[in-house]
Amino acid sequence: MPNLINCDGILVGGGGGGGSSDVITLYKRPDLPTHTISYFTGDEGWQIAQGLFDNWNNTTATGVQCQVQQLDYSDTTCRTLLHNNPFGNKIRFTDELGGTTYTNGLMLDNLTGIWWYKNNNDTGSVFDASIHTANDVITAIEAYTDPLGNSDYHCPLRTIINSVVTYINSGSALINTDFDSIGVGTRVFLSATPFVDFSTTRYIRYQLQNRGAQGSQTKTSTLSGSRGVPYRIIPQPIIPNP
Repeated sequence: MPNLINCDGILVGGGGGGGSSDVITLYKRPDLPTHTISYFTGDEGWQIAQGLFDNWNNTTATGVQCQVQQLDYSDTTCRTLLHNNPFGNKIRFTDELGGTTYTNGLMLDNLTGIWWYKNNNDTGSVFDASIHTANDVITAIEAYTDPLGNSDYHCPLRTIINSVVTYINSGSALINTDFDSIGVGTRVFLSATPFVDFSTTRYIRYQLQNRGAQGSQTKTSTLSGSRGVPYRIIPQPIIPNP
């Protein structure tokens, strides 16, 4: 039985599972970023300064029992949740209706509550850094509106990208292939996080198939195979799980 807290963070003891009618299951957010200096509109520091992480760990509900969503680790692919998601199933990655049709090309990570632009194999798009500079990609993502009318998308920070990179044990084999991408493991994801020295000239990037393949990309040059994948953060649930 999981420990339950009220939504003010006070432990109130053990309780039922994710299907209980009086329990809200909160998203398990990635680590909150700490870099706050911005050098470019849309980068990590800018996103923090704009308050994009409001409601990161809390819900507006009060006096209600809450539990934090977790993975069901009996599924080694990390695609099954321990508790029901807001759609009443335990599927980690779904479309906006809780299924896996993805008609609009959007994917919700029901573990973290982060929306992703799923179709990242569209070579030649404004999000393809092989033909655009990194700054161009971030600017294009900031201007993106999805088919549902949502326009609050941003280039993912390092912690956001890490939230969907899942490896088998301690090895480097990528098992998260939920993005629509041919050879997703060899693709490079551009982040909005400046490089280790918070340089004004480079962003961190990741080759998803190898956890050690962190590199950097200059903001004004292109890199073949790199992708800028838009993301948006949705609020924590405020109603009990179905």
